Amino acid sequence: MKKILIAAALLIAATACNNSRVYYCENNDIRIYCDNEAEFDTLSYAMGMNLGLGIKLQNGDLGIEVNEVSKAIAKELEMQVIERERLAENSELMNRFNNEQARPYTMAKRMGQQELPEVFNAEFTRERVTEILGCDMANYLRNTLMPINTYWLFRAMEDCNQINDASEVDTNMPLNQGEITTALNNYFRVELPAYQQERSAAWLANVAERRGVEMLVHNNDTLYYRINAAGSELRPTTLRDTVTFRFELLTRRGTLVESTDKRAEEIVQRRASTLQNKEINDSVRNARLEILEKNYAATFSPTIPLGQFMIGGAQQALQLIGEGGNITVWMPASMGYGSRGNRFAHPNEALVLNITLVDVKPAGEEKIKPTAITPIKKKEAPMSGKAATAPAKPTTK
Repeated sequence: MKKILIAAALLIAATACNNSRVYYCENNDIRIYCDNEAEFDTLSYAMGMNLGLGIKLQNGDLGIEVNEVSKAIAKELEMQVIERERLAENSELMNRFNNEQARPYTMAKRMGQQELPEVFNAEFTRERVTEILGCDMANYLRNTLMPINTYWLFRAMEDCNQINDASEVDTNMPLNQGEITTALNNYFRVELPAYQQERSAAWLANVAERRGVEMLVHNNDTLYYRINAAGSELRPTTLRDTVTFRFELLTRRGTLVESTDKRAEEIVQRRASTLQNKEINDSVRNARLEILEKNYAATFSPTIPLGQFMIGGAQQALQLIGEGGNITVWMPASMGYGSRGNRFAHPNEALVLNITLVDVKPAGEEKIKPTAITPIKKKEAPMSGKAATAPAKPTTK
């Protein structure tokens, strides 16, 4: 299981004096902490209201208590080790609960059905769902890199527990709904991009000092690379050349953005769903599913013209190696997702790409039919959109 030791990576959990505690550091910069002597923190309180109101007003009828979710968030933030696989499994459980339990209940209620489906069952008990939701929200807070004083975050969530409907927010809470939106929008659209630009520049400067790392300047952008295997003499030389490759793309924080394995898994899931719906013998269906799951992910390698890469750093990297070669590239946001980011990469966040060139077909030769995949596209980070209209973090509805 992949683990990130807090002291060795981005996170630090340590008790300090004066009723304060540090939960999350990003390169020695405190991002999540507790200080019950600090003055009112607008951003922390706004995020707490955002989460609390989402639970209270949108999912209160599911029987999920705001204060219990707060305890689950606090418990997750206490974790000394971040286990990425556990968090991924937790996210999958959250999605399953939404699709299999919460959504059917909500739809039935909206349609005015007399008998509503059960929200909880033996697998998804109320206690288990509360724990899953708290873990999901805590991980969301870490991923935003928002400077959070949990004292005011949980105070806001506790205050939300006293609200009966949305009309009471503007009259009974320290912040109205407009102020919540303003505070979160300012962070996601102004403060976070500026923070990432500064941190990414420092990160790339550190990469430049590593052994075996070379620098490449292209159109006023500077990327850093290390050739792990040079490959053959046949390499792409123009953006019209067709390339077959395997890759993994991550943010500077280690968040997976895209990979060959991830795309293969999505395709396998779609094809498996199609097989399940076909009227064929069960033994035949199961045999095909087994072959699909065992072999497809290992052999899947996208084939596209080099110019179709939306990541400029990838276009440059693949021209540095030949067939069978492998290269690691560290690139600024200007060669990745830019100032808008996407739902995994923050605005202005630097990226790291590890890519293997499987095959090259120079332009003008007999063409290979490109693999039917969706190219990586730039899109506005959902966090910015979510911040515009509370709640920023989807809850169980």
